[in-house]
Amino acid sequence: ACCPGNIARFIASVPGYVYAGKGRDVYVNLYAAGKGELKVSDNTVTITQKTRYPWEGDVAMTVDPSSECKFALKVRIPGWAQNTPVPSDLYKYMNESSEKPTLKLNGKPVALAVDKGYVTLDRTWKKGDTIELNLPMPIRRVTANEEVEADRGRVAVERGPMVFCAEWPDNNGKTHGLILPDDTRLTSILVKDMLGGIVVIKGCANAGMSSGEDT
Repeated sequence: ACCPGNIARFIASVPGYVYAGKGRDVYVNLYAAGKGELKVSDNTVTITQKTRYPWEGDVAMTVDPSSECKFALKVRIPGWAQNTPVPSDLYKYMNESSEKPTLKLNGKPVALAVDKGYVTLDRTWKKGDTIELNLPMPIRRVTANEEVEADRGRVAVERGPMVFCAEWPDNNGKTHGLILPDDTRLTSILVKDMLGGIVVIKGCANAGMSSGEDT
């Protein structure tokens, strides 16, 4: 009985998760195609995002203040894009990625000086100013701290902000006991006719020590 009500509340609160404002600071916390408006002093600032996030890491933003206005726009760089799945040693990536996020302001590269998870662009903003953020999305294997006994020898598969699962219908009904060798090559594929277009991950894994079947 609680779920329908929680879904309704969550959907209504999504804009507050995507953007936030405090004084003369504007925060872009999450990436989703759409438009948001915030008040900064006496100005209304409209931010428009064009992106296929979370399936792709390219985010194009247009900043349109109602009039020229000086404020600090803080663009979030997620932990997964900085080789840190969580802000502790509970989880880690098996291998660090050499691919780094990039940021451009009006077509010019900006140095990624990340402070508390954000890059700050403090300037006088004009209508039509643009930001281009690229977050590389290699496929990563995530392992838990060795002190977590139940997770020893196990990995999660992650790409960008998404953690993937092996579903029965995709694997001939065999998902228990999958063995994924460390050197197995995993590839991402865009499936356009599934749920409006999603990315799936494919690779070869042993379906179980006893069966010897591949999936």
